[in-house]
Amino acid sequence: MCGIIGYISRDKKLSLLEKASNIQLHRGPNAQSIKIYENDPWNIHFSHQRLSIIDLTDNANQPFEEDDYSLIYNGEIYNYIEIRDDLVKEGVNFKTHSDTEVVFRSIQFYGLKKAVNLFNGMWSFAFLNLKTEQLMLSRDRFGIKPLYYYIKENTFIFASEIKSILALSESKHSLNLQVIGLYIEQQLLESESKQTFWEDIYKIEPGYNCIINLKGKTLVTNFDRYYKMNLKTHTNCTEEVLAKNVEDELRKSIRLRLRSDVPVGVLLSGGVDSSSIASITHQESRNKTKLISYVSDHKDADETFFIDTMANYLNQSVLKIKIDIDPIQSLNLLKTVTYYNDQPLHSFSSVAHYLLMEKAKENNLTVILSGQGADEILCGYRKYIAFYLKYLLYCRKPFKALCYLFNFLFNGTLIPQISIKDGKRYLPRFLQGKNYSILTLNVKKHFKPVFLGFNKKEKFVERQIRDLFSLSVPSLLHYEDRMSMAQSREVRVPFLDHEVVESFLSLNNDYKLKKGWTKYILRKAMAPYLPTSIAWRRDKKGFTSPQEQWLKNELREVIHAIFKEKNSAIYRLNLINRDNLLKKYSTYCSNSKHLISDKEIFAPLALNIWLEGVIEHIKPQNT
Repeated sequence: MCGIIGYISRDKKLSLLEKASNIQLHRGPNAQSIKIYENDPWNIHFSHQRLSIIDLTDNANQPFEEDDYSLIYNGEIYNYIEIRDDLVKEGVNFKTHSDTEVVFRSIQFYGLKKAVNLFNGMWSFAFLNLKTEQLMLSRDRFGIKPLYYYIKENTFIFASEIKSILALSESKHSLNLQVIGLYIEQQLLESESKQTFWEDIYKIEPGYNCIINLKGKTLVTNFDRYYKMNLKTHTNCTEEVLAKNVEDELRKSIRLRLRSDVPVGVLLSGGVDSSSIASITHQESRNKTKLISYVSDHKDADETFFIDTMANYLNQSVLKIKIDIDPIQSLNLLKTVTYYNDQPLHSFSSVAHYLLMEKAKENNLTVILSGQGADEILCGYRKYIAFYLKYLLYCRKPFKALCYLFNFLFNGTLIPQISIKDGKRYLPRFLQGKNYSILTLNVKKHFKPVFLGFNKKEKFVERQIRDLFSLSVPSLLHYEDRMSMAQSREVRVPFLDHEVVESFLSLNNDYKLKKGWTKYILRKAMAPYLPTSIAWRRDKKGFTSPQEQWLKNELREVIHAIFKEKNSAIYRLNLINRDNLLKKYSTYCSNSKHLISDKEIFAPLALNIWLEGVIEHIKPQNT
């Protein structure tokens, strides 16, 4: 896990590169290096910030060079041992025991496209081949690791973080009004596969390579999609066989992700996803891993009972982190956390996650396993219950739909979790209640909303895939990467092993949602290794904070002052209608029957904080 920066130009920009590298030092505190390569008329600048995880020696530092080749790399290739063994059999010699060199030798031996399809892991990297005069960029299949780029005339910049590109570009940038509209109106982050909050700064898309040709007097870029999801077929399998397959796939993924030369922990929330990881990790590592959990004095956010239940079941201690900060402290921390996040935050829970990673660092936990992705590939969210009901009705299976709904009602796993305020965005516009739009006309004319519900023309699994690549997972991965890397911690996500994703998504829908249970087949598979109260747990809390209470009560006066201030960035930049926002906030605080969610109030607050932090880089908007 590291930070990478690249800069292609006709001039040498060493001082600028040093400035940008310092901005990313939190991503790699163990070693830093800058190199410049010449390929007339181009100067190719490489910068690397290393967080040492595998092969802690200096031999594995980067750029990793040999002859006319150079690599800077962020991530982990978990099956590097198997790939290395295959390369050794082919006569390839190795100088280190790092996965970095495996990436390097694989590209040399197999070529870029074949190499990345062999990798099981998370990555963003740049590989320079001066013989062919090409620079190759690549990002992992699901975008776990970030990689941004900016092109202007005869300049190409790429980096792990946007703030580094802002420092290198030496120019102001226009805001992306479509992305701002999605965030304010629909509370969507990372839903656009290429776009960012900046109009001219882009993401390398997940599952893509980018080849930059350095032969001519102008830079030529070509993007190539190397990954296409291959859904498997589970034919004539009994429920028991499918459950065993699920266990085996998850176990294999976790076993690979335990490879590390530094301490490994598991982020245990008390839910079935994290508890499954904790249980398998406990078995596979022979109790060498640590458990770390966030606990709270707020009843709605606290999972202590389930955390203790799981820890006692494993007879393993757990490092409980109680983050005792008041609402004002949390509000003050939003500025710091937003800086690391590189875009507006999705909620106050990011502050808690940032502080949790700070405690992980204090306790020498460098690698942490997380359960992200399980809800999307196995239908863990309550919205999937409604989506599948619609799907059955669209398929003209009313009796099956009725039985399905009855099972969820009877099991008590549906009604306690319904939140109309949060769920209204999935409804048709005419069912969402009064529309309190706060966007200015300037933003509205550049903004097109995204359909979030279930489309009659799509297969049910296709709706899951939309969450995987657009509507859910990218946002979660973004904040988890930024909050962990702010403290130089590495988070690994076993449920987003591409083989696990393809296998679990391919399962018949009736094994994801069955007998009134979400994630049914995972519960069935892991039941022998979990306490019954967790394997068949009915409620779902997630990583939460008392956000609604704070916004309506403790922080009301402070937030009202921010929203009232005519000089706030959201108004100066003509993004938010001040009168409409004040009216919406007043209604939110005083009317208990409204359908305004706390996320709708947090979004303009978070946007304003982010804008104030990057104001010097913003080009004035055309209105």
